[in-house]
Amino acid sequence: MKEALESLFVIGISHHETPLDVRERFALSESEAGELQKDIHSEDGIRECVLLNTCNRIEVYGLAEKGARAGIVSSLFCSMKQVSQDQFAEYAYTHTNLEALQHILEVSTGLDSQMVGETEILGQLKQAY
Repeated sequence: MKEALESLFVIGISHHETPLDVRERFALSESEAGELQKDIHSEDGIRECVLLNTCNRIEVYGLAEKGARAGIVSSLFCSMKQVSQDQFAEYAYTHTNLEALQHILEVSTGLDSQMVGETEILGQLKQAY
């Protein structure tokens, strides 16, 4: 179990730090989200990934063989959306290990939502999975 937690990561943007106009520019269509998830999953060293794509956040949760692979994920995302790494990094956050686990628990329970306690996010996570 410890080995898996050492390689758990999340990278994303959300309503906390990213203005609406920027989130709209970074937004993924359903087909883009599917394509990005396939691209991420095909990368060496990434064993699993889930892409959560909502109106308030875009997050990639992953399990990597050797540490977090956030650089690969952000590079693939920036390439797809044709935005610079610097522009994405200005708004993006990355959590690893137990911080990533805590983050997904807060997201799934609605504690990290614009309206604390909203329940729609749990269904969105289930659909992403």
